[in-house]
Amino acid sequence: MPYNTSPLVSLIVVNYNAGSWLQACLRSVCAQGLTDFECFIVDNASSDDSIDEFVQNLPQYDKRFHLINLEENVGFAAANNLVAKR
Repeated sequence: MPYNTSPLVSLIVVNYNAGSWLQACLRSVCAQGLTDFECFIVDNASSDDSIDEFVQNLPQYDKRFHLINLEENVGFAAANNLVAKR
């Protein structure tokens, strides 16, 4: 049986102008007990500073966190499906 290097859980966080709520969400992800996960943050072309704040705080996150910037707001479901296809 081959060794599976995929994480146990994949999280998708869709962001659109979430402001400080995005940071609170990601802090919660970091604080929970399960460590075998990957987290995709999909930004739906936000015009606030929520993604800039995430990037500034990037050192506190690790390789489990992946940022995907969309050029336009495709909506919640489409943003989720974009990552789920991976």
